[in-house]
Amino acid sequence: MSKKELEAYRFWFEVSIPPRLNQLRSLVRLSRGFGDWPTDFSLSSLDRLSEWGSDVLKSVPKGSESPTDLSILFDIGIYMGECLVSSSPLIVWEQNIRAPRNDVDFGAMVINGPSDLKFDLYQIVYVASLKLRNGRLDRDWLRRTFDLQRSFLIDGWDGLPLRKS
Repeated sequence: MSKKELEAYRFWFEVSIPPRLNQLRSLVRLSRGFGDWPTDFSLSSLDRLSEWGSDVLKSVPKGSESPTDLSILFDIGIYMGECLVSSSPLIVWEQNIRAPRNDVDFGAMVINGPSDLKFDLYQIVYVASLKLRNGRLDRDWLRRTFDLQRSFLIDGWDGLPLRKS
């Protein structure tokens, strides 16, 4: 992408956050049992979104996600990003333009923190949803993903293999 295209994408992403979160809020609250979902970026709101996402995504066969399914995952990623930003003044959204142009996340809107590890939350949420649908994560899939990302963003990663839990 050219510099102008990267700037346009960043602008689109930033102005799209409120309407996309409103759309996610409406979708979740229309679901049975989730009419009172709080959208305050708290951990309890993330827990409820994790439950809702678990119910919705478990019925989607791997590899057959519709554009709507992918849009929902994108919006869940944005919500998780906003929860991360709300959890610490040291965590921010930024456009990944310092990476080499052939980097998979080049130009993407990523979450960054003091560890300088950057995460494309759409990709993270997509992979977590695959693990959920494969039975490797439970209804708390989103909260566990959030906790891991927040830990990496604040504390970094020591390079040791992660423990399975």
